[in-house]
Amino acid sequence: MAINFQPGKPENGRALAVAGVGEALRAARPHRSFTCSLADAEANVVTRAAFAAWRYLVFLGEDCLAAAKVQRRSENQAAILSSVVYGGDGDFVAQLAELDWLAAEAEIEQGDFELRFLRVRGLGVAAWWLSSVTAGVNDLFVPVPPSQQALRPHEHTLYRGAEQFSSAVRELANKKLKLVTEKDLLEGFPSH
Repeated sequence: MAINFQPGKPENGRALAVAGVGEALRAARPHRSFTCSLADAEANVVTRAAFAAWRYLVFLGEDCLAAAKVQRRSENQAAILSSVVYGGDGDFVAQLAELDWLAAEAEIEQGDFELRFLRVRGLGVAAWWLSSVTAGVNDLFVPVPPSQQALRPHEHTLYRGAEQFSSAVRELANKKLKLVTEKDLLEGFPSH
């Protein structure tokens, strides 16, 4: 069993944090972050998700303070810091707790996975995505805060396979798009 941080050796949960000294800030090994629009999520969140940036979790001691994203502007230009999100609301603690739980699941022993993070813009969906690199083993998805509670009905909700996760996200996207369309019609604005 291995969860790989692309590129990298097997690690899990709090081991994301690179060993640091004292109270110095330290960044975790990066994982790829993918994003998807609301319209694309209505079709298929997994196949429509696009690589957005490398995501680093930033720690002070044992506490995760922020997530920093780094993207490449083009082949000939250096990578740039594209965003920093601070975790004052406890989302990072909950996200890491879910990753710790996931790493301990017996299903993980069936294959090797690349750790990814997935967000759907405009829908309130975020998830750890274990992309299988082992033939015959499904990708795994664990929704994390700030995901809607409908996607996380239990303390630890695990979606087995891209279709199971995409179906759940599609249902939320359909509801959101229907609300947006109805609101536009009530206010007299076209939805497109």
